[in-house]
Amino acid sequence: VPITREYLNEFYKEYPIAPLPMQIAETKLVLRSICDALDAPKAVAGVKTLSMEEHKRMDRCFFANRWQAEEIAQVLRRETPH
Repeated sequence: VPITREYLNEFYKEYPIAPLPMQIAETKLVLRSICDALDAPKAVAGVKTLSMEEHKRMDRCFFANRWQAEEIAQVLRRETPH
């Protein structure tokens, strides 16, 4: 049986989900305001914000790993008898 959106809708109709209490939305707003306040630029020199910059080194590592995997795959394809 292919698992499609329609199939999942039919399956989960037997298991209704209770709606979330309003306290969840209120708590989410409070947490969001706290995070925004903590992430606001500081007047003190040298204090960094909580937001992170892009990880360029990680991107280079992922690229190198992918490149090495493709090289290995090419070598294995050449050595594998058809």
